[in-house]
Amino acid sequence: MNTLRIRITNRNPKLRLLFVMLAFALVNLWVFLSWTVLAVPRRGGRYLLPDLFQLEKFRYFLREAIHRIRPPVLSVSRPVGVF
Repeated sequence: MNTLRIRITNRNPKLRLLFVMLAFALVNLWVFLSWTVLAVPRRGGRYLLPDLFQLEKFRYFLREAIHRIRPPVLSVSRPVGVF
């Protein structure tokens, strides 16, 4: 759970609960994808290769996809004429 934890300073419990629910949903999506797509069916149950698709790699894929959709802000400047 701490792998997908967001660090915020907001004390609003509804917002914090939303982020916890989002983290749980992402972990469940990772487990679902690992189990249904990557697990090898075999006699006696599926065999999952743990090093094939780690949670860190999934997090990196998500971050890169979000950066392609909405690039991060690298600098902020003050408008001219505003004090």
